[in-house]
This record gives sequence, C-alpha cells and structure tokens, in this order.
Amino acid sequence: MSFTGELEFVYEDVFSLKKQRHRACDMCRRMKRRCDGKISCDHCVKYDVVCTYAEPAPRLRARAPQSNRDKKLLFDPKDQELVKNLKQRLKSAEAALRQIKNGDTGNKSVIDLAINRLTRPSHLHPGDTDFADITDSFRSLSLSAPADQGFQGKSSAAMLVKLAVSVKPCPSDLRKPSQTQSTAPRPWTLKPWESPSVMPQPPLVFPKDHLMASLASAYFSNVNLFLPLLQRPTFLASIQRQFHLRHSGFASVLLLVCTLGSLYLPDDVLTGDRHELARQWYDQVELCGQSLQQQPTLYDLQAYCLAAQYLYLTSNPRFCWSIVGFGLRLAEDIGAHRHKNWTTMLTAEEELEKRAMWMLLMFDTQLSCALGRPRTVNQRDMDIVFPEERDDDEYWEACDPERQPVGRPSKISYFVTALSLSRIVQFTMSTLYGTAMEQRAIGVFDHKPVTAELDAALNKWFTQIPEHLAWDPDDPDAPLPDHAASLACFYHFTRILIHRHKLSSVPIAPLDPPTRTICMRAARACIRIADAHRRARPEHPLMFSQGPMFTAGVMLTLNLVDNGEDAALDLALLQTAIDVLESQKQRWPSSGFFVTILERLLSTVTPPDAPPPADYAPVVAEEPAGSAGGAISQIPVPLVPSPSRTGQAPQSSDSRGPGIIPPTFVGDEEILPGRFHRFAYLSI
Repeated sequence: MSFTGELEFVYEDVFSLKKQRHRACDMCRRMKRRCDGKISCDHCVKYDVVCTYAEPAPRLRARAPQSNRDKKLLFDPKDQELVKNLKQRLKSAEAALRQIKNGDTGNKSVIDLAINRLTRPSHLHPGDTDFADITDSFRSLSLSAPADQGFQGKSSAAMLVKLAVSVKPCPSDLRKPSQTQSTAPRPWTLKPWESPSVMPQPPLVFPKDHLMASLASAYFSNVNLFLPLLQRPTFLASIQRQFHLRHSGFASVLLLVCTLGSLYLPDDVLTGDRHELARQWYDQVELCGQSLQQQPTLYDLQAYCLAAQYLYLTSNPRFCWSIVGFGLRLAEDIGAHRHKNWTTMLTAEEELEKRAMWMLLMFDTQLSCALGRPRTVNQRDMDIVFPEERDDDEYWEACDPERQPVGRPSKISYFVTALSLSRIVQFTMSTLYGTAMEQRAIGVFDHKPVTAELDAALNKWFTQIPEHLAWDPDDPDAPLPDHAASLACFYHFTRILIHRHKLSSVPIAPLDPPTRTICMRAARACIRIADAHRRARPEHPLMFSQGPMFTAGVMLTLNLVDNGEDAALDLALLQTAIDVLESQKQRWPSSGFFVTILERLLSTVTPPDAPPPADYAPVVAEEPAGSAGGAISQIPVPLVPSPSRTGQAPQSSDSRGPGIIPPTFVGDEEILPGRFHRFAYLSI
C-alpha cells in the first residue's frame, strides 16, 4: 500500500471512530457511569441486570449564540446586579490578598488572631449552607403536608436520607399517592392528645385599651431602645387589627410587653402595685409547656427574649438562665444561628429573627458569667452576622431600608456595640475562666499574654465606640445618655473581669500591684458613672448596671479588707454603690439581692462605732499606660448627700449575726467565714 493510501486508511478509521458514539443503556444512564454500548454492557453483566435501551435519550438543547447570551446578561437587571456584586467581592478578595502578601502574619499567635476576629463577622464556607438543601429535599419527600422538621445539620440522619434519595431515584409509580399510602400509619405526626390545638386553653385577659397603650409606650421607651427586639410600627398595627385575639404567639408577646411595661409605668398612671400588675400578665404566658410541641416561630423567640428580660430584672438569675437556654434551643431548631445566605434584601421577619438570636446569646453570656457556668451555645457553632444598624421605626419602609441616612446616628448602634463587647467577655470566659481542658484545647498555657491581648482588644473596642454613644457627664445635650452610661459601666466591668481571674482560684492568689491598681480604678470609675447617671436621670434605672455595680462593690470590699490605699474613698464609694442599687429596687426587685450582700459586706469592714462614710469628692485618676479607661474614669461628681444614707452603719435585718453572709441568689448556701462552698468548684 502506498503512503497516500495508508494515510487515507488511517484518516477514515479515525473519522469513523469520532463519528461513532455509543449510546449508554438505561441503567448506566441512571447511575451516570460510562457504558460500552454493547447489547449487554459489561456493568449489567457484572451485576446480573437486564440491559435495556428502552428509555428515550435526552435531547440536548441548542445553545443560544454567544451574542444573544451577552445581550441578555447586559439587559437583565437581576444579572446586572449579580455581576456587580461579584465584581465587588472580587475586588475585596484581591485587596485582602494584597494585604496578606504585604503584611507579616507569621509571628502572630493563635490567641492574637482569635481576638482580632472578635468583632468581625464569620466567613461562610460553601458547605455551611447545605442545611438549606436538606430542608428543600424533605419538602419533596413529603407525601402530604407534614410539620416542619426543623433545622437539620451535616451530621444528622436527614443528610443520609437526602443522599439515599439522590443516589436511588424514586420510581414514577411510587410518586403517585395511592389508597395504601393514604391509610398507612404516620408516626411522625402529632397524636390527638399531643396537639395543642385541641386542648382547652383558658381565655387570656388583656389590659384595657388605654392601659395597653400606656404599657406598650413604656416598654418601647425604656426597654426596646436598648434591646431592639420589636418593630414598633408593625407591633402597634397588629394591636389595632386585634391580631392578639387570633394568634396565640402574638398574644404571648403582647402580654410580655405589658409585663415589662408595668415595671416602667409612670406613677400618675399606675393605680396599684406595679409588680402585681406585671405578674397579672406574665402568669398567663406559657413558655415551656405545650408550646414546645409545635414548630417554633419568630413569636416564640421574641417571647423567650421578653421573659428573660423580665426575670433578669425581677427574679432569680437561675430562672432566667434556664429560660434563655430554652430559647436558644428553639432558635437552633429553626436555624436562627446559621447564616441563610440571602441573595436578596432582608425582610423584616428575617432581621427580627436575627436580633432575637443575638439577644439570647448576649443574655446567655451575661448570665453564664454571673453564675460561673458554661455557655449554652458556643460562638464557633454559629455564623450569623450582626444586625443592621438602621432605625426600623423610621427607615424600615424607606426606598433604601438597608441604609441609615448620613448624619443621623442610629439607635441600634448601642445593641451592636454591646454585642461586640459581649464577644470579648465570651472569649475572656473561655481563656481565663474555663476548665484546664478547655484552655489546653484552644492553646492557652499562660494567662499573662492572653490578659495582655484581651486588654488590647478592649482598648480597641473603646476607641471604636460611636461618637453619639461616648460617655460625657458634662454634656447636657447628649443624644443617648442612658446608652452611653450603660456601655461605660459594661466596659469597666469587662476590664475587671479580664484582670481578676486570679481571684477565682482556690486558695485565692494575691493580686500583683499593677493588677490591683487596674481593678480598683475600674471599680471606682464604674460606680462614679452609675451615680452620676442616677443623679441626672433618677427615673431611669441604668440598664445592665446591676452586675457591674455589684462586682465593683465587692472589689472595693477586698481592697478594704487588705487595708489598701484610699480606704476612706472606697468606703464612700461602696456606700454609693449600695445607694444606686437601692434606688433600682422600686422597678427592679432583683437589685435587692445585691443590696443585701453589699450591706453585709460593708458591715464586716466597718467598725461598729465608726462614723458614717463621707461623701466622696471628685477624684481624677490616671489610668495605667496602655489602658483606655482614663477618659471615662475622670468623672467629677458633685458633693450631694445620698438620700438613703443614714447616720449609722448599715445593719441587716437578718438576726443571725454579722459573720453570716446571705446567699447572692435564691437557693444558694449562706456564706460563712472560712467555709469551702460548693460554688468554689466552678473555678477549679
């Protein structure tokens, strides 16, 4: 054969191979595997399956010309917005890569990197949104209209069911409902005796219209400004439509709003005891009963947030801690702790759900810190971002509701700023107060560098406080004085928490002089701020000040016991802390627990024949180098006598002697000198 003929033979052979395309059999096409196209393919012979070619081959849709697709991309508004967002994300990624390339992060410790990420939102991983696919797959599996199965994570059995459904498709004849399927038992449905809808419920009693309006106004003016759980226009519109008479979830929220509003109801409107009035509404709400048998809703999360606020101010922190735990479990059931990967503008319900979740997390942090217990939800188990900083009362329904008008400070900024500080408290509890096993797991072997890093993170947080939330006692026209004073007290409390971890060991380790100085200055500044706020706004108790005031008072007591410096000043400030907490008892009965303890501690450090503590003079204290507390601790306070101060040392009504300290919380043990208590084990 000539070379030309041989070339033609090879060309024809190759051309015929390219033209010949074997069709896959029905089974190989279902399993999406390569088939040799024989009458009985190798896979079917291997698995002893009948090899058929009965199903029609799928038709390939002709692709549109490139020019048409480009035109559609250019003229479709949704695609244009998508391209714009992708370009912005690409620019952000390139900027981050350049920053990493130019900066040297090799010497940063794990603790340093973790602290720097405290105020940053979590980054999403593509696998983090698989739970949304699981929810969609369960909808396709339902034979009728079953109840929502709730949040299902990666390790759940639902993921295995989804995998089984995707690998082995359901035959077409099984997708059609039959008589057998309609009569088959369904164990996943609620039994008749378990359904709350058929159980008789006592009729709810609501306030009169004029009283309901006053209670709602008191709540939004005193509570919702700090903890923006509800959107006022929507809430009031629902009341006008009498939605509480048709929906039990909203009815519970309304009753709890009336409960909190009773604590702040003005005296000219109040006709009886405010706490009896509050209990009248609170006792009608059922939280941990039949409501747990239903799929949680946004109203359930809001109800647990409101109940936690009420119990925090009026009752035992243990009860509040349990309620918060229930609320967090319900929030996890509906996936409120996970980022939903929204591609469109957030709705009002989605934003309120996010606020409720963050509110429960903040309560969990504060109560776990106060009780010395581990948190219910770990920060690493959630990836939601902070709430949007916009005033929903005025700008929610605006043309661009995701943006706050320029030059108009947002009232939501307080909540977001407090959340950032709460995350520092969370990390402090894990690194300095956690168990030895937990500290080793996160790489903490020496507390000294961790304390320095936490101090630096707290200083950075202080420098980033919005201008309208900075505490300035000399500014009578401050836009939000209550919010600023609350953040300032919370800031000094966190400073004490970072540096007093040595006192949690058994036996107690002595504080070194620099640490003692930092703790004492922060305690004095905290009490000065709360007292200045009380004198300026006596009708507005300082939100979240009970724990900081009590901690500051105990620290001053320790300084008096050790015969520290400025004993006269600390004695006067300790009495001032008692006076501030005493002034809160009218609206917040839980402050009485702290008053009783501080009064008994004051009696142990004050001689029986000692004169009453004098009013403290304004002291300008310089914070140590590297601390951000100097700007807040320089607070002049006028020499005005406290109204509750008497001419004798405070005496407790308990007749069992000054050596016995009553429990801080209901159900705790009495504190005897030299006695080792069960709560000491919490710090080992």
